[in-house]
Amino acid sequence: MHFEEIPAALDHMAPLCWNCHQEEHDRQAELPWILKGDWRNFRQSNWGITRQALFRVQFAPTYGVVMKSLLLLFVSFAAVLSSWGQQARPGNAATPQKKPVSPFADYAGEWTATFDGKVWLRLTLRLEGEKLDGSLVHARNVNLDDNGEVRSISEDQGTGTLADAVVNPDGLLITLKDSDTHETDSYMMKLVQPAKDAADLKLIGQAMPPGMPKPKPWRVIKSGVSTTAR
Repeated sequence: MHFEEIPAALDHMAPLCWNCHQEEHDRQAELPWILKGDWRNFRQSNWGITRQALFRVQFAPTYGVVMKSLLLLFVSFAAVLSSWGQQARPGNAATPQKKPVSPFADYAGEWTATFDGKVWLRLTLRLEGEKLDGSLVHARNVNLDDNGEVRSISEDQGTGTLADAVVNPDGLLITLKDSDTHETDSYMMKLVQPAKDAADLKLIGQAMPPGMPKPKPWRVIKSGVSTTAR
């Protein structure tokens, strides 16, 4: 840098405090005349002013950059602390959402009905993802008394597979398909509140022969839960 360029450099390279720079600039009003002079004709008394000017040209910009860097570092550190404080608050933690419960959940399991201490009907319902699957094993022939209660059952058994299941306000409507005849029968299954470990299974949608009593719902007891997550 030439001595002729130092005044302009002082005007563009202001220190961190602009007022201090202006005051120092006014005190050194004669500095451009001194710097424009011949080095050989400089007096010893002028060297102090010249040395101060050279010091400001050489070190003032560096001092300003360092201070600005420290200020930027402080602001960044404060932002990190603020962000960490917000994340550490218990109220800001995301609340895990509960997985919705399937409407078939209460019906899944193994349900049995007994007569004279023997199981004559076994309904197995399995929760497969969002669907219900299962089967029904029952006595092939069931004789009813005049009140529609079970009077006797046969030894041979029939098997049906679950073809459809729908939950409605009355309970669970299930359709079972006979494995031998491929005929379908519909049942309404209504849970006994509040424990839901028992249910009434009623045969519906079937015309009864003349003189034959209408069967009453069969009480089935839940003996175990059998669910499968897919």
